[in-house]
Order: sequence, then C-alpha cells, then structure tokens
Amino acid sequence: MYGLYARQSVEKQDSISVESQLEFCRFEIKGQAFRTYIDRGFSGKDTRRPGFEALMEDIRRGEIQAVVVYKLDRISRSIVDFSNMMEVFQSYGVSFISSTEKFDTSTPIGRAMLNLCAVFAQLERETIQKRVSDAYRSRSQKGFYMGGRVPFGFRVEQIKMDGISTSRYQPVKEEIRWVKEMFSFYAQQEASLGELAQYLKELGAVNRQGKAFCPARLGELIRNPVYVKADGKVYQFFRDRGVRLLDPPGWYTGERGCYLYQEEKGSKAALTGCLAVLAPHRGIIDSDTWLACRRKCLEHRRAGPKGTEKSSWLVGKVACGICGSSLAVRKKGEGGTRYFVCGGRIRHNGCEGLGTIRARELEEFIYQRIVEKLRRTPAVSAEDAGRKEADNRILLQKLELERQIEELTSQAAGAGKALMGYLSQKAEELERKKYSLEKNLEHKTTLKRGKTPQSLAEALTVWNKFSNQEKSLVADSVIEKITIFKDKAELSWRY
Repeated sequence: MYGLYARQSVEKQDSISVESQLEFCRFEIKGQAFRTYIDRGFSGKDTRRPGFEALMEDIRRGEIQAVVVYKLDRISRSIVDFSNMMEVFQSYGVSFISSTEKFDTSTPIGRAMLNLCAVFAQLERETIQKRVSDAYRSRSQKGFYMGGRVPFGFRVEQIKMDGISTSRYQPVKEEIRWVKEMFSFYAQQEASLGELAQYLKELGAVNRQGKAFCPARLGELIRNPVYVKADGKVYQFFRDRGVRLLDPPGWYTGERGCYLYQEEKGSKAALTGCLAVLAPHRGIIDSDTWLACRRKCLEHRRAGPKGTEKSSWLVGKVACGICGSSLAVRKKGEGGTRYFVCGGRIRHNGCEGLGTIRARELEEFIYQRIVEKLRRTPAVSAEDAGRKEADNRILLQKLELERQIEELTSQAAGAGKALMGYLSQKAEELERKKYSLEKNLEHKTTLKRGKTPQSLAEALTVWNKFSNQEKSLVADSVIEKITIFKDKAELSWRY
C-alpha cells in the first residue's frame, strides 16, 4: 500500500493546497491502493506532526511499502530529520517518491540527488527564518508595534509611522487609574508586591480575566517601561545598567513611553542583554515614581537568601565590585562574628572574593557616611516643582556631551599625531562643559530636596534602638546602592 503525505503550514494564495498535493500524488501511483496522511498548520522544521507520526507508525507495522509526496520539502526541511527518516524507510524496505522531482531511491544517483535537495530545503528554511528575524529587528528598532500581549491599562489603535501602517498603545481610562494606584503604592519603601496584591484585592481591582492580581504579574507590570514618561533620568538609568539605547538623549523629553526588547541572552528583569526604544505612545507614570519602583525590583533581585534580612540592615544593598553579585552574611560558629561574603564566590561563579569584611565594621562605616551626608545637606527652601522640565533639559545636555566624548574616544584609537591633538582639545572642551552642567544640576537637586527631613534626623538619634528592618528603611531613603571593592566602598546616593 502507498502512503500519500501532504502538509501545508499556512494557507496562502501562492502556496499549493493539501488537496492539490494529494491530486499530484494520486496521479503518480496510477490507481494503486493508498492511505492519506495530512498535516495542516504544521511547519516542516521538525517531525512533531500528527500526520507524519501516524505515517511512521504504519511503516513500522509493515502496512506501507512506499511513501509519495508532492515535493521533498513537504515531508522535511531538516537534513538531520530527513536522514533519520530515510534510515527508517530503508530498514523497512519502503521506497520514497517525489511526484514533482522524480526521485528513485533504489539507485545511488537518486539517493545523492535526494540528499542534495534536503540540503537546499534546509537552506531555504534558515533563509526564511533569518529574513523574518531581520525584519522583526528592523521594525522594533524603529519603534513599530511588534504585537504580543497588550499591557494592562492600554488598548491598541491603528496609526501610520513614516507612511507604514502599524499600531500604538492608547490608554484605557478604567484601567489606567488602577495602574497609577499600583505605582503609587509600590513606590513606598516598605511596600512589597504581596502587600500590593492584597491592597488591590481590598479595593476590588481585577485583571482583564476578572481575577485578582497576583504578585508575579504585578512585578512584570511594574518593571515594564511602556508606562514611564521617559526623560533623561530614564535614559541614564538604562545606560548605567548596560542597556543598548538606539535613540539619542535629546529625544528623552518625558513625554513618550518606552519599549524594552531582549536582544541577547540575558534577562529583562535584570536588564541584561536588552535594547530600549522610545515608543510612539505617551507615558503615564512620572519618571521619579517609575524609577523608584524599578530600582526596588532590582534591589529585591540582589537580596540574599530568604532569612538573611535580619542578619544585617545592609543585606540587599551591598554588591561585589568584582563580579556584581550581592553580598550575603555568614557567621563563624554559634553567635560568632558576622562576615559579608560575595554571592558569586559562594555559588562558585569564578569570583575571587573580597577578603575579610566584618559586617559590624562595614555597618558602622556606612552609618557614619549617612550621618555625614545628611549634615552636608543645606537647609534651604524647596524650588518650585515647575523647574523639573528645565532640569531634564540640563540632564539631556549632559548625557549628549557624554555620548560625544565616547565617540571622540573611539575615534582616537587610530588617529595620527595632529588629529590626536585636535581630538584631545575637543574632549577637554566637552569635559569642561559637562562639569559645568553637573555642578548646575547638583545645585538644583540640592535646592529641590529642601532641608533634611525631620524623620531622618530623629531616626539617627535613636539608631541603636531600631531593628535591622527599620534601619534598612532609613538607609533606603538616602542610599541607592553600595559597591564594595577590596580597598574601598562606593556609595550611590539617591540625591
């Protein structure tokens, strides 16, 4: 008995239908008995197809003596799968016939030609995959809508960009109010995703399926930059974490949202191997609130194993300056001395470690730095909030200067003596402008902060009465990150 096999992955006008394929196959066998095997909507890149699997099962039972297809690529587009299939055919004495390519697998030249066709079938499949991948990359880099699940708070509307039809997000009023509530609640230092989920449940907020929000989905929502009004602070945040940015700093005006794509192996949650592109829709969450929430998500990822939070108020804030891993607390013996140890060294990730870092000494050092920082904060009245846009323009100018300095540095690699002198002079000029902008921005930031908060001043006077959790909350209000090296500690302040 003949086995007639037909496959069609997608129904298109320029592709041959399953019925037409079977008609060619029936003509080839000239009235002999046959059984049909059909796969609709399946790709030929692998053999996980119900029709194909049924065909192979009947061959192994000895019910099929010959397999007929319209064309080789209908049954396989993979060299490995095709070779495995032919081994099964030969072991059961089954011949293979392609009605349009006229193969005779009983002759050496027929088998050779069959193998050649299998090579070109796989080449065609890989070429199509590359073309689709390149088109996706090109459209995503231009800010076009790339499909996928529409984030909560938005719907999709049709627009044209550069004369090309695409889509963009449009706010859904009933959902946006919940999104704003989520960010406002989670931006509080003490709030967790679990508490946010419970808070929303008490308010009666539900997702699009009518169910309560779970912490995992809330975490995905909070991390998504489609909600942020992307300004210079957001650009700087992404750049400092190694995210590739296609748009120049000057475009980050605080109006548009942002797309984040996974470009290389890594993690969106950790911002590794990512690409950021400005989106055509307007953002809805101010950058300060979104960044506070996003940094909090990163800090929670850096936090040590469950149960270590009580061992030091610095857990989750200190990172290894060599490998970037968080530092965990270990004790020597029952009630012994506490030490900070690199998490990368514990996990045997190749980090050499930082040597002996006594937790009590590091805590005292960081505490003194906090005291000094707060004492240096002038007690002046706060600037009007309307200066935020002007501050963003200054920040964007600074970021643009940094980009120009990087370009000059790369050009200097192959420069001659004369050109090197010019590039050095230009770089010094840009550095002076950058320094002036940084001082201006620092002064404005200090003014906007106003005087030291009374709550912080009071906290420092009763510091030793606080639990580690309470100390951690105070430290969170002034410190963004602490990086420890073998000979120094670098603190990143929130202002």
